[in-house]
Amino acid sequence: MKYYVTKNKLTNPVSYSAYVPRETRFTLADAAKRLVDSTTLTQSDIRAVLTGFVELLKEELVRGSYVTLDGMATFHPSIRVKLADENQPLPGDAKLMVKVRVSPSLTKHVRTQATLERTDPPNLVPDVRSVTVVNGTPTALGANAVLTIRGRRLTFDPSKADEGVYLRNKANATEVKCTQVSEQSPSRIQVVVPSGLTTGAQYEVIVRARNTRSTILRQGAWSGTLTAGGPVGGP
Repeated sequence: MKYYVTKNKLTNPVSYSAYVPRETRFTLADAAKRLVDSTTLTQSDIRAVLTGFVELLKEELVRGSYVTLDGMATFHPSIRVKLADENQPLPGDAKLMVKVRVSPSLTKHVRTQATLERTDPPNLVPDVRSVTVVNGTPTALGANAVLTIRGRRLTFDPSKADEGVYLRNKANATEVKCTQVSEQSPSRIQVVVPSGLTTGAQYEVIVRARNTRSTILRQGAWSGTLTAGGPVGGP
């Protein structure tokens, strides 16, 4: 089992925590593949049984059942709410939750059987999923056009010279940084296209940022391209 160490934010004195990366996934499809050699069922049959079991678990939780998987965990519904009076009806903001209590025997098994190996922090690159030209067209991008960039992990530090949104010429790899940022969140950025683009050239949209738990500069690029034209509102 791999783990990585990162610095905790806002702690004094400085402290660090260890995390198991989420890179390794194990799904119902993976379970079906693993089990096919130890049963007389086909992979499709096993997958159908596993999927049916999940649906059964959901139905029982909706009924209010405590679902116990021996040696693994207990799933049960829970209501998160604060009432001023015991006779008060549940308000609209009451939250119906599902909680999981892991079996102590499962925890003991993992603790005694797992071998820990330290690794580098995961490469959490900015995920640029779409780019929209607000006041122009993707085939005639010009200075002063506004780009809306959507995705995940898009937050960057504007005070750092090597972080931000860049337009890179596909032909010669020269870059122009978008220094005017009108909106920024982890899932959405709006920037103003600067001057200096080569008319007719194709440009990639790149976001560079550092993850909050790492000092490594990460880069994410949009899969599409934009073609430079004249300035927006210009001749």
